[in-house]
Amino acid sequence: MLRRDDTGGRRPLGAMSEPPPDPRAADLIAVVAIAVAPVVLEALAGYVRAGLDLGWFFLPLWEWWFERPRFLGGWNPWLFAGFPSGSDPQLAVLHPFTFLYAVLPGVVASGVEGALVPAVAAAGMLLYLTRLGCGRTGSLVGALSFALGGYLAAHAPHPGIERAAMMVPWGLLAIESLDGRALVAGLGLVVGAILLAGHPQVSALAVVLLLLHAGWLGRPRAARRWPALVAGFALGAVIGAATWLPALQLVPTTTRAIAGPVFPDPTLRLADLPMLLLPLLWGGGIGPLADPVRSPFACGPVECTGYPGILVWVALLAALAAVVRTRHGRFWLAVAAFALVAATGALPLPIGVRGPARILLWWNTGIAIAAGIALGTDPGRRSPRTTWALAWVVLAVLTALLAFSRAGSGAVIAATVSFGVTGGALLAVARGASATRWLPAALAADLLIFSLTIAPAAAPSGKTARPPDGITLAGEVLSDPACGVPVGSRVLLLTSFEGLDWAQTARVPIVQGYNPLVPQGVALLLGQTGFGLESVGEVGDVSLVDDRSAALDLLRVGLVVRDLTRPSAVGDAIAAAAGRGDPRWQVAPCAAPPGAALFLNRRVRPLAWLVGDVVATGRGAAITRMRDGGLDPARVVLLENAALPGEDEDGAAPFEGGVRVAASGDDELTLHVEAGHDAWVVTSELAAPGWRAQVDGVEVAIRVANGGFRAVRVAAGSHEVRFSYEPWVPRIGLLLGVAGILGALLLWRGSRRGVP
Repeated sequence: MLRRDDTGGRRPLGAMSEPPPDPRAADLIAVVAIAVAPVVLEALAGYVRAGLDLGWFFLPLWEWWFERPRFLGGWNPWLFAGFPSGSDPQLAVLHPFTFLYAVLPGVVASGVEGALVPAVAAAGMLLYLTRLGCGRTGSLVGALSFALGGYLAAHAPHPGIERAAMMVPWGLLAIESLDGRALVAGLGLVVGAILLAGHPQVSALAVVLLLLHAGWLGRPRAARRWPALVAGFALGAVIGAATWLPALQLVPTTTRAIAGPVFPDPTLRLADLPMLLLPLLWGGGIGPLADPVRSPFACGPVECTGYPGILVWVALLAALAAVVRTRHGRFWLAVAAFALVAATGALPLPIGVRGPARILLWWNTGIAIAAGIALGTDPGRRSPRTTWALAWVVLAVLTALLAFSRAGSGAVIAATVSFGVTGGALLAVARGASATRWLPAALAADLLIFSLTIAPAAAPSGKTARPPDGITLAGEVLSDPACGVPVGSRVLLLTSFEGLDWAQTARVPIVQGYNPLVPQGVALLLGQTGFGLESVGEVGDVSLVDDRSAALDLLRVGLVVRDLTRPSAVGDAIAAAAGRGDPRWQVAPCAAPPGAALFLNRRVRPLAWLVGDVVATGRGAAITRMRDGGLDPARVVLLENAALPGEDEDGAAPFEGGVRVAASGDDELTLHVEAGHDAWVVTSELAAPGWRAQVDGVEVAIRVANGGFRAVRVAAGSHEVRFSYEPWVPRIGLLLGVAGILGALLLWRGSRRGVP
């Protein structure tokens, strides 16, 4: 098969006679324009980038975070009865793309980021492949395959994954093209950006891939380059400290320290391998062209889609021998093959929760680079047109059999378009058309159809990025005096957890939500196990309704909103208790809308109160006793490892004195206390690293009370007690990160000036 080269001559497809061209502005503009096209086309079709994890988790957290200037580690009082959201690495508040949400509406910012990620990835891969000498055709094809192929397109709902993945080709470029100070600076900035992305597993996979590339392909120059390489990776770790130091401090106090995998571990089974050719083999996706049938398998179109484009498959099948004869080709084929094996779970790799399918990042990286080599490296022999035609036919027949026997209409349409445009481009090139124009154009059309078919972040505008009905209803009930909800109460929503993170933007305090760093006290008091340890959504422990349990009282749950359209054992138990005249559970006196029921908890604790009687116990024992021990937290406080004698709880009496809330904000709480004698000020606010307390301006220690709440000791008399959230670990991380970036910039400037 023949093609025209850039000078108008004719030569075999797969051969390269011109010297490696410098990056051309036109090529960069082309790949960037194609990379942003899916978001533009989605917008024209009335869709926004706000589905799945974006709409459930990231958008509400970022919109809340940027409502006002916040210091690192800002306390969020609206979810889980309070948690330090800024210390969650996946929130990635210091990543440059996150600041889009500070200046743009959430759905607009997510769309801009959805366009920027593939654009950055495509530009980096284009420059890397050009550096390898793959020519314009190979560089364009590899760049488009990586930026719009399976991994980045399918993981669009998870910005942390995409932000880490998009920087991989930039790290490869730095390792391949830089030396000395420039290598330290460039690699440090890239590794720092990967770590600032905040996704632990994919950030680790990306950094390890760069290490493998540096070690294997850098061997000829390793002796003199390894010091700079090591320094570059170390500098990146310093930059990333701003994201990871707070998390390292926080994890021991969250469910991450006690929970294992909370999802079915997605693995690429043998039956899933055809998804590399036919992404919607099992259905799924919610893009404008998606098949509405959802995948019944754990490893569906998001986790196990590694589709690189039909042209990539044809090129590799037709020119595999040529790729194998190059050093880079062998390396990247080995990386891609290893990723497929590892994605099946056959290898005991420490790649974390939700693995091993996410190692398909290596597959999509390796296969895209191998395709660029196949189309741009002179193999030393010609690739006859029959080889390319046969490769196309074999793949077309195989895909057709899969599509028509096992897949839905979306897969059939996507496969038909993909093979049609690819076959047309190959035919045009065989008749003398320019491969540099036709082949990238065919791949672009193929991957645009793929993206619009599978991009799970595209959801109809107007139906997402807003609080669900349960939260809206709860907010109305809390603000209606006729409903009689105790002041300062939190809400228990007996409904699905999806979308509950929007409670923070609606200013509705709930004890549920989604976050990987749920405080242990909340989850364990609610009796959460398994998936609930990471996402406290469906609360199903009926023992919470029992009179002996003080868990909901301590969590300040004064209002329960029941969705009558969903089954709920807890809701049924509360309704039964209210129906028999239980003094604790009552039907709210205001009218509930159709399909909902409202209940009040008359035993809910206030924000703070005084207790004089102490029982020393560990956290586990305290949680057990508060859940089912029949203790009254108004009379007794359970302190962790308290070195104070206390009366027997059965004989304790209410304490004389009182507490008044003077001021309450997200990061601070001020109380006025009148104590008849020495006592403990016990709160229904969660304890966490970073909280400080002062009594009359003097700093005092905060003790963990009742399994996870804050308490301080006060003497008899009048006092002002102030709690403030001032975590010092994020400040150290920020200083390290800023120092790392400044150091990288100084090193780069020195390298440009020729400083030795």
